[in-house]
Amino acid sequence: MDRQVDYGAIAPTAYEGLTDVGEFVASSSLDDTLVELVKLRASQVNYPTLLRSP
Repeated sequence: MDRQVDYGAIAPTAYEGLTDVGEFVASSSLDDTLVELVKLRASQVNYPTLLRSP
């Protein structure tokens, strides 16, 4: 799959917000395993959406 989108160029404010959230979570007291499980689940939910995209 060769479709990559430069979200930083398309929506810089939204991209910054997501980056800030990622930095906040990384610096939080949440267990690293929990953070990785949430990322894994988000990936599972988003993957079918990518397959449906033209």
